[in-house]
Amino acid sequence: MTSPVRAPRPTPRRAPRPAPAPRRPPLRVVPPPAKPSLRPAIRRRRTGAVLAVAMVVVFGSLMASALFHGLLVSGQSNLDRLDQQIQDEKTALAQDKLDLAYLQSPARIEDEASKLGMVPSDQQH
Repeated sequence: MTSPVRAPRPTPRRAPRPAPAPRRPPLRVVPPPAKPSLRPAIRRRRTGAVLAVAMVVVFGSLMASALFHGLLVSGQSNLDRLDQQIQDEKTALAQDKLDLAYLQSPARIEDEASKLGMVPSDQQH
């Protein structure tokens, strides 16, 4: 038997390799400075100043809130007083309307006229 003819296999292509990372220098221990650094003290001072300013802002906003609340409460008491005055005046107006209706009633006018000695026009001679 004869073997079939095969096409030659293509050679596998490899992806290009990335360039190697640059080599870092070896790490070393840095000696402590000869003089103490002022950086932590400055940082502490700055942190304290920021904290103080934040506290002043919070305290000021709370005081402003309390002041506005006091103004609202005093304004509300004025509104309550005015509302009570309006209710009193409405009650007085209703009573005055009732009195006026009584004074304008024909029965009352007739009684007052008879007390004064007046007589109806159809009874005159």
